[in-house]
Amino acid sequence: MAEQHLQPLMAESILRQHERGLRRYFPLKAKSRKGLKYLREAFFIVYGREPKSNEDIFQAMFYHSFDKYVERFDGKLWVRTVEV
Repeated sequence: MAEQHLQPLMAESILRQHERGLRRYFPLKAKSRKGLKYLREAFFIVYGREPKSNEDIFQAMFYHSFDKYVERFDGKLWVRTVEV
């Protein structure tokens, strides 16, 4: 069962095969990887809360390679989760 913060987004999510198995992908509203908007959206989906500051995003990138969870396919940006 999906985390509570993901329930409203489930209808737009898709399942897709990843090198480590089946993963659920959620579309991002941001159109490009410029700026921090797409990372703020992805942060909320992955961590279940809004980042308190840009430092939260940078730490997630440094310690967890969080930015690598964002992929582009079908003309959109998507964030990958392990929730199936």
